[in-house]
Amino acid sequence: MLALRPDLQLRPIRGNVDTRVAKVESGEFDAAVLALAGLRRLGLEHRISQVFSLDEILPAPAQGALAVECRAANSHVRTLLASIHDPAVAACVLAERSFLAALEAGCSFPAAAYAEVTGSELSVRAFVSRGSAIARAHRAGPAGSEAETGRALATALLEAIRPGGG
Repeated sequence: MLALRPDLQLRPIRGNVDTRVAKVESGEFDAAVLALAGLRRLGLEHRISQVFSLDEILPAPAQGALAVECRAANSHVRTLLASIHDPAVAACVLAERSFLAALEAGCSFPAAAYAEVTGSELSVRAFVSRGSAIARAHRAGPAGSEAETGRALATALLEAIRPGGG
């Protein structure tokens, strides 16, 4: 947010969506940034005043992806799960999670990544920051290079925010 609007004063906000919306309505906060999908699911679309584009704000790596785990020996469940498996989504998640793993960062590190598969190409956009240093980058690679593309992007961005770097 500060990369978009350095004039803002950011404060953490806790609670479920209704609690967060109520804090804005009561005047305790001027605004809250919440997930569009969650607001839609709760029927609160009328409360949305702005939707950010991917050029403005990228999501957390693998945000919104669902993973289902089952016992390897349960072939019936594995067959059922295969019917909902999306190879393009799996490729995107692998690229985004490889990016995050290469950062060696936890959930509080300011990093974002968004991957897309178009035909036989994988494209990943990412963002990291350290203090006032902010870096964005994009990498593309052929299908099958998801992990390498994510790691290469992380390396480039870490170099860019390294003191004295990029």
